[in-house]
Parts: sequence; C-alpha cells; structure tokens
Amino acid sequence: MRIWPPLATFAQGYGRKVKARTPALEPIPFQERLPLKLKSQISTKKEGSEGASCLQEMAVLFTCLKSNEFNQTVCSKEISAFQKCFSDHKAKREEMKKDTTGIGSKKLTSKQVNVLLKKYSR
Repeated sequence: MRIWPPLATFAQGYGRKVKARTPALEPIPFQERLPLKLKSQISTKKEGSEGASCLQEMAVLFTCLKSNEFNQTVCSKEISAFQKCFSDHKAKREEMKKDTTGIGSKKLTSKQVNVLLKKYSR
C-alpha cells in the first residue's frame, strides 16, 4: 500500500521520542531554617477515641425501652448491662490517666510520651 507523501512525513515525526529536561548542573545548597534536632516534647492534642463505648448495650437498651413504652422495670436486665459496661469503661479510662509512664502498654498517649522524653533527654 502506498501512503501519500505528506501523510508519511507526519507519521514519521509523530513516533519520535521526546527527551526529558536535563537536570540542573549546579547543586542547590541546603538552607537550614530550624536547627536539625528533635524536639523534647510532642503536641498534646486530644487523643482520638477508639470509638463510642458501650454502643451495643445502649442500642439494646433503647430498643427494649421503645418496645415496652419506656417502662424501666421491664428492661432492668438491659439497664444493668449498660451500667456495668459504662462503669468498666470509666475504670479503664481512670487507669489510663493514672499511668504516667506507660511502661508495659502498647499504646502511649501524648502525655506519656512527653514524660518519657523529659526523663531520657540529654
């Protein structure tokens, strides 16, 4: 098959590879804005919650109350389960606040990290 000459020249130029831009010859010097050392503390932003506590028990309690026209005597088992879950959560939260070093725990809060950084700083 014969290709018309202007179309053949266009096809030859179209398949050509384009070279990328060459890098700068002079290296850019590093300018130190802040001292290159780690800080002795981290920000103490509020720790993210692991999710709502006792959500399952609360849903069961509200379902029971709704089906029994909010009569608390009928739903005493669900109420006690919710109260037990909440007291367990409250005790766990207080225990987490008491432990300032965080030794032996897998997850450290920002306050615990700051205590350890102050203890082992140079």
